[in-house]
Amino acid sequence: RVACEINNCDELIATELIFDGVFNELSLENTAAVLSCLIDKDERSEGQSTDKLSPELKNLFRKVHDAARKVAKSTHLCKIDIDIEKYINSLNVNVMSICHSWCGGAMFSDLMKTTEMYEGSVIRVIRRLEELLRQLSSAAFGIGNIELKNKFEACANKMRRDIAF
Repeated sequence: RVACEINNCDELIATELIFDGVFNELSLENTAAVLSCLIDKDERSEGQSTDKLSPELKNLFRKVHDAARKVAKSTHLCKIDIDIEKYINSLNVNVMSICHSWCGGAMFSDLMKTTEMYEGSVIRVIRRLEELLRQLSSAAFGIGNIELKNKFEACANKMRRDIAF
């Protein structure tokens, strides 16, 4: 039921993270950072590394990575053809710091100083993340988790500001 509400990212990983309780204790900024890995999935390029992430964000990425591995292994066990490593490596760490900072109230010009991404690409990621947060809020409501619903709504409201909207 949760996965049916989500169409803006890999719904299986997002559902796994919800039911593993990953979001329960996270701040709004960390929630945004975790979900950003899912919305801009692309095979990891050589320039993509967790080296530039803070220890806190590295730990959060590890949780997303573990959830992706769990989903990939389950998919493989169901005899669905999947390249497990390619699936896991499609998670994008490049936007974690950007989304964390944006949710924390950083100015867009300051964000652009920390990345080589184009302005339009950053705005697209922010807008897609806000849309995903709204979908997750609806999904949390559907399973009766009002606290998580409110968290996703609050995070979406923090994302929806300034030049990006």
